[in-house]
Parts: sequence; C-alpha cells; structure tokens
Amino acid sequence: MQLKYVYSEWGEVEAVILPVTYWKRILKALPGSFEKPEKPEGTKPFNPAEFRGKLGLNLSLSDLESSLNSLRDEWNRNI
Repeated sequence: MQLKYVYSEWGEVEAVILPVTYWKRILKALPGSFEKPEKPEGTKPFNPAEFRGKLGLNLSLSDLESSLNSLRDEWNRNI
C-alpha cells in the first residue's frame, strides 16, 4: 500500500492520502454507520466525462474560436 503525505509550508504533515480500497477496509472495521447517503430519486449517476472538455489540435482560427465557444457552453447545464 502506498500512502502519500501532504505537508504544510513549514514541513509538518497535515494529511495522508490513502488508496480507496484501504479506506473501505478501515470503514468496515470501525463501529457505527459510515454509509453513503442515498441519492435523491430521479438523479442520474455521476459521469465526470460530461464535465471536461478537450481542445483539438491543428485547428484553424475560426475552428479554434467555435471549439472554445462550445467548451464554454459545457458549463451552462441544468443540474
């Protein structure tokens, strides 16, 4: 298992990042309920691909402008 440490500007350890599989094992071992809350009815599963854009290479100036406008439009969503 690989742990990653996050240090402050003074060199002190502030946090530890650990793999999700290890975190899930820790949660199972702890008493109490650490279940994820249920999603409201009618919500769709999260798809991160919907929230990222990619700018093509070798675009003409007009294609570049329309591509940038298209990427900006991705932020106007009804969530």
